[in-house]
Amino acid sequence: MITFYYEWLSLIKADFKAITLFTEKGGFTGNLTDMCRQASLSVETRNRNSLKISIERLKNQELILVEQTGTTFKIDIIPKDKKIEISEKTLNMIKTIKPTEAVEWSNILKLYLWIDYNSGTVATNREIGIELGLSEQVCGRANRALSEYFPEVFRETIKTVTPDNHYITIGQRFEMGVDFKG
Repeated sequence: MITFYYEWLSLIKADFKAITLFTEKGGFTGNLTDMCRQASLSVETRNRNSLKISIERLKNQELILVEQTGTTFKIDIIPKDKKIEISEKTLNMIKTIKPTEAVEWSNILKLYLWIDYNSGTVATNREIGIELGLSEQVCGRANRALSEYFPEVFRETIKTVTPDNHYITIGQRFEMGVDFKG
């Protein structure tokens, strides 16, 4: 199982992708070129600089410990309170799916982890998006991608009836299927 922390879900995309790489490997030792290769990024100055900036931000937020010797980084995760575990198989599946709508794997992963942690909660795409640092539209696309590829993630639209007999959607209730946790 790969451990994520709820506290990471609001990170910006570049930082979330970087911390996913570090947690996926149980920490990391290597240089920026090695990181690019592990993350399936082209080895170019732009990507190396982006990783370097993410490492600095994650370190400043006390999410990772960094030891640097020359160009080699040794990175360890600092555990947080709200732990979420995901299987390597599920993580790889999320990273490689090709949804019908344009949505990054990192946004699908954030929503998957949010649902796992908040199973049973009623929320709108807007509310979830605010919590995850995503727009309502991106959250909706990630939601539809999960529905398309992960039938074990149950989603129910919750509606209420107004006094004048109109239905109003108040949100969605998500549940993580038992078979999918491993």
